[in-house]
Amino acid sequence: MAVATNTTGTTVTVEAAPIEKGQILINALPWGEVESIVSSAGVEQLSASAETPLVLSLPAGEYKVRLTNPNSKRSVTVDATVKPNTLSRYATELDRVDAGAYVAGLGLGR
Repeated sequence: MAVATNTTGTTVTVEAAPIEKGQILINALPWGEVESIVSSAGVEQLSASAETPLVLSLPAGEYKVRLTNPNSKRSVTVDATVKPNTLSRYATELDRVDAGAYVAGLGLGR
């Protein structure tokens, strides 16, 4: 804290506390597109959509993370908390993959 004196009184300058940041890992199975990450104050954190897995450094706080799978058009919103100096992990299933049907579709295993 700095204190300065002038002719009209005392001026007190208080430095703002540093913003504590943490990291968030967002994943969707089998994959997804992160459309938005909105803070509890309503501020968008992404400048463009990104694919999972995605790791971001964000100020500590509460967020709404919206993910979609463009192939199936399914979307989900995940409530996420970023804690200071911590990696917070969030994963969701957007589509279920039937391994047998996938292999059969490739013509393998016959």
